[in-house]
Amino acid sequence: NKALLVYFAKLSSSIDLCDKVNFEYLQSLLDKGADVNTRDKHGQTILHEAARSWGVDTARFLIQKGANINAPDVYGRCPLHSACIADYPEMVQYLLDSGADALKALDYFHYIDRSRRKHYFYINYLDRTTPESKDKDAASTHAQTALSAVVEGGYHELVMHPVFQKLIDVKWIRFGRKQAWLEIIPNALLTLLYTILAVTYPSDITQYYSNITKTWWRVVLEVFILLLIGNEIRKEITEIYSSRKTTNLWKSKRIEELRRDLEFCHPKHPQETLHIEQEIRRTRRVGKRYFKDKWNYFDWVAYVMVVLVFCVHYTNTVLKSEVFNNAFISVMAFSVIVLWIRLLKYARPFPNQGPFVVMLDPIIKESAKWLFLFAMFFIPYAAAFWMIFGGQSDHPIEEYSDVGKLIYTVSQISLLLDFQFTALSRASPIVSRLLVGSYLLISSVVLMNLYIALLTNTFQQVFDNALAVATIERAALMQSLE
Repeated sequence: NKALLVYFAKLSSSIDLCDKVNFEYLQSLLDKGADVNTRDKHGQTILHEAARSWGVDTARFLIQKGANINAPDVYGRCPLHSACIADYPEMVQYLLDSGADALKALDYFHYIDRSRRKHYFYINYLDRTTPESKDKDAASTHAQTALSAVVEGGYHELVMHPVFQKLIDVKWIRFGRKQAWLEIIPNALLTLLYTILAVTYPSDITQYYSNITKTWWRVVLEVFILLLIGNEIRKEITEIYSSRKTTNLWKSKRIEELRRDLEFCHPKHPQETLHIEQEIRRTRRVGKRYFKDKWNYFDWVAYVMVVLVFCVHYTNTVLKSEVFNNAFISVMAFSVIVLWIRLLKYARPFPNQGPFVVMLDPIIKESAKWLFLFAMFFIPYAAAFWMIFGGQSDHPIEEYSDVGKLIYTVSQISLLLDFQFTALSRASPIVSRLLVGSYLLISSVVLMNLYIALLTNTFQQVFDNALAVATIERAALMQSLE
């Protein structure tokens, strides 16, 4: 064991750049009983030294011979720490691919003083700057911070590590919580005022501005709502341009670094050139961060609906058309629903509400899968009811006389509501019982229970990750402010 440590100590202190690790000599020492995991006085193994100063082939040899890739020294540093400290990306990537635990490396930033019962976090090493930072050099770089890389990659396990949890909590207390409230309060006010304006809208358009002394508050509400919605659209456009600028700067900087690395690729190792070229292509394909958030698309749906409502409203005040009035009320009713659902976007950063908002996405996806299966039975049964009881049949029934009524009434069967079974049995006793009975068995018993089981299973699977996803959403808010 001593010979093994002395061999690497002499190699490390050598000034001869041509020195190489003699694998045959190492193998002979191991064959004679040397322990590949032997430690020096600092608790470091020879893999620590190889990860810091030697090639990937040396680390590969040691790992193949049983070296512990996650062995900590007396300070808690693993070989992965040594590679990171030496700024050795190839070794870092190899150690990660070989099973090195990145969470172990994060533990270095977390110290527990058991005698004082205190936790110490060195989160300043994980962060580049804050909104209040005066460090111009840190602010000018386009490199990603550790937190931004975790958010961008959606690494749920990493973001739940105590070190990242502490970093997010500190940012949340310092500036994130304030900004979250500044985001949700104007939007909640917009939604509330818009709802008040909608529910107090008169059925007769001629009465809307007829007595301005009594209805002046409606005009004030309209102006205030338009100002709020205009401000939200302005912020969305600003965010789009900011996202594009940030992404393009990072992509150009990253591609420049990769192209510089191409000059140092060894001619005998074409895989190095291939890897860098693939990384350049992958970097070019990186899209704008703004469009990765599905809620941003929902925002634009809400804005378009509100603008459309006011356009139809002002057109209706001139034309005074019943058709325009009905269209206005219908669009406005749906826009109220959309605006209230939109508020969920601004509840995501909050620790208590965030996990439940996050769970909506997988639930909607599973519901879409179930709806496809439901449609495979609903469509043929609806066609059968139309053929026998529709408007063109020998025994037409009012609730099945047109397509709209037919779809609504057949869907009532699945929910065990009123679907005019008395009229069906009177028109065709045997066929009606066969159709209704089989459809009830399939839709109400089988498919509905399948849907409940599917949602239950989805909830159980998603709930464990919901907190991590909500934490990532909270971290994303802080990243957008920096």
